[in-house]
Amino acid sequence: MIKEIVVSLTQDFKEECRKNWYTKWVFSLFLLGCGGFGGWKAYGSYIKNKEQQAQVAFSHALDEYHLLVQSAGTDDSRWDDLVTSFKAVAQKFPNTVYGSFADVFVSDIALQKGSTEESIALLEEWIAKNSEKNSLYYLYKTRLALLYCDTQKVQDGVALLQELASLDKNKQKDMAQFFLGYYYWTTNDIAQAKQVWQLLIDGNKTQAPEGASPWAAIAESKLRYIAS
Repeated sequence: MIKEIVVSLTQDFKEECRKNWYTKWVFSLFLLGCGGFGGWKAYGSYIKNKEQQAQVAFSHALDEYHLLVQSAGTDDSRWDDLVTSFKAVAQKFPNTVYGSFADVFVSDIALQKGSTEESIALLEEWIAKNSEKNSLYYLYKTRLALLYCDTQKVQDGVALLQELASLDKNKQKDMAQFFLGYYYWTTNDIAQAKQVWQLLIDGNKTQAPEGASPWAAIAESKLRYIAS
């Protein structure tokens, strides 16, 4: 489900990204959760030296990751080398944001290699070690819900999306609302999809233009498609 969603939504996101700086930020964050990562390399100009060292080590591994995503097969031995690189960052810089990122990329590599169950286990472990204080916590809980929907844990995935979509302190609440509606749409539960997406759109109307949700914009386009 994750890979299909990425493919189907990428063009929608690219169009939205041309309109709004906030959308660009969300798009980068979304791709981080689904196998890509951009914009964060510049982060660290004001942080401690150890964090900067972690940034450099993580960036090297990230560059190799991008190359492999474009060219490697699921059985390419270079994935194993990359796992070693990310684990080294996580172990050497355990209390830095990049160490946390590195842990998540180990989970993503398992998914790239075709092992959804291993990816889920690693992501569950990462979530258990972190909390909502981590800026990516709810993003990766959303990712976990989508991974569940790719397995026999579909109902667990839907339940988690429902929880995240109703949680006001979740800064990615709009993302969870969108994917919950998207799930209903892909399972032909159009009434539920319309209800969830309409809540997302209505909530977005109270936001200032610079805080507008790109997920609401895409939901609107989906609803227009359904109505046509």
